[in-house]
Amino acid sequence: MTKNEILSSAMASEEINKLAQRKNEIAEAITEKRNQFEKSDVETRDSLLNEVDTLTKEASEIDAKIAEIEEIRTQFEEQEKRMSLFESVKPEKVEERSKAKKTDLLDSKEYKEAWVESIKRNDDRIVEKVLRDDPVYGMATTNSNVPVPTIWQSYVETAWERYGKFSRLVTKSYIKGNISIPYESSATGAVVHDEGASAPTEESIVLGSIELKPAMIKKWISVTDELMAMTADEFMQYLADELVYRVVLKLDTGIINGALDSSNKGVVGIVGNSNVDNYSKALSFNVVNEAIAGLVTFENLTLAINPATFFKNFMGLTDLQGRPIYQIATDNTGKPQYYVNGIRCEFTQALPAYDDATANQKWAVVGDFRGYRLNLPEGETVRTLFDPYTLATQDKARMIGRLFAAGNVVRLKHFATISVPASL
Repeated sequence: MTKNEILSSAMASEEINKLAQRKNEIAEAITEKRNQFEKSDVETRDSLLNEVDTLTKEASEIDAKIAEIEEIRTQFEEQEKRMSLFESVKPEKVEERSKAKKTDLLDSKEYKEAWVESIKRNDDRIVEKVLRDDPVYGMATTNSNVPVPTIWQSYVETAWERYGKFSRLVTKSYIKGNISIPYESSATGAVVHDEGASAPTEESIVLGSIELKPAMIKKWISVTDELMAMTADEFMQYLADELVYRVVLKLDTGIINGALDSSNKGVVGIVGNSNVDNYSKALSFNVVNEAIAGLVTFENLTLAINPATFFKNFMGLTDLQGRPIYQIATDNTGKPQYYVNGIRCEFTQALPAYDDATANQKWAVVGDFRGYRLNLPEGETVRTLFDPYTLATQDKARMIGRLFAAGNVVRLKHFATISVPASL
């Protein structure tokens, strides 16, 4: 499709996706031809080099086309936004907008301002009055059932997507209370049975169970005069970014190296977990591959490491053919993606850098994070509370964010940790 044939932002997005898909196909084709190259004779290698050269040029052309269409899409979006404003003031839309105000109260400016003001003053009566005046939400409300503005939940979800790493990769459930996850610890294998022969020995299965008991992850910030002066949207955006960021960061850290609290509740980390095998060996180009060799799954693998380990250690290693073992690619949004031997990396400060790790200390986690279960009884949302009393003598108030969560490894042979050996 030429740029003159693109007539909307939606068509531009569709064309960008097609081009991105083609570029991914080219990347896979080049990888395949690199593998063929290592096993080919001189004449075949010349042919493969020509093919890779052609594919590389096509990839460059695609990058240029995507950049051009991105610019066109931006122009379309601006134009479409302007046109939508003209459409919204047509006379026939007045009645429809009046009805929308009644049905979409949680999206209204009036409700957002009342909700934020009720938090700032710790007085639910402010937002309750708006609710009572509405034909849909006109009901007696308490602090526990005052609905949040729609945009607040959107802010929370966006912040979670931005800051959550491992909590986005794991298996999640939203069951109230404690739950027990059974797993197969060991079992005898199947046998070949001839017709007429004696019955085979009954299978022996050893089952285990992991109990998930939620604990509260909590973070509070002081609300200063500057914050109190923010508009409703600015205030909600700030709370989502700050409170959700801190709570989700704590959750992600817990998935890596968390521990149960004194009541045996909370998020149990992968590091030191009895259901995870450890591989102890000095850093080498193949150490990650050797660690995953003992797993039972090799799909959707993720390597969790300190960023310093990637940039200071893995970036200096090469394989037996002298090729770097790290890769850095860019996704469709322009965000860099990091790989070691083709395994995607996620960076975390919950693990020490390899150079800082001491004997027997674990510095990497690798595996399929779907083998970790996270239970969030109240869903993927950070609840907020307002405390005007604790810091009252300092003319400040506290805003508290909290999340109930429990988690643990529930699938055996899905993770391996890598530690520094006792002696190098």
